[in-house]
Amino acid sequence: MHPKTTTLALFILLRLTSLRAQTTETEYNYMTKGYARDMAEGRDIKNGYRTFEGVNLSVDNCNIRIYYLIRNENSSVAGIILKHVDKSDNNTMYLCIPHPNSERDIKDRAWVAYYNLMFPGVSNDRSMAEVHFLYDALSYSINTGFIK
Repeated sequence: MHPKTTTLALFILLRLTSLRAQTTETEYNYMTKGYARDMAEGRDIKNGYRTFEGVNLSVDNCNIRIYYLIRNENSSVAGIILKHVDKSDNNTMYLCIPHPNSERDIKDRAWVAYYNLMFPGVSNDRSMAEVHFLYDALSYSINTGFIK
């Protein structure tokens, strides 16, 4: 995996540990489908939420933008929207990075989507996706001195 992608993985992993509430089914669906539709049609974000733009990365073959979906009610982060734009064909994909305490089904779908994006054509076993993601984040943190 590219070092910038690994940086992104570490950033997301560290940020998720500070989230307070789990991602709901409705929020997951909005982050993966509804948000893109709203932006494409020039509509406002889903009622009751706002976004905060995080990191923007340009990796060899893609641009990645991170948005935090924040609940207006209590300012908690519902999850992270990862916008992945392929530089070769401008194909855009939206992923949800859910809260670690979310229901297993939501986490499974998120890990499989992440794995399919990062490792196209390879078996999409959820446990392998999670292992790769966490391994890359841990490797980066050790190699850069975050963990000694």
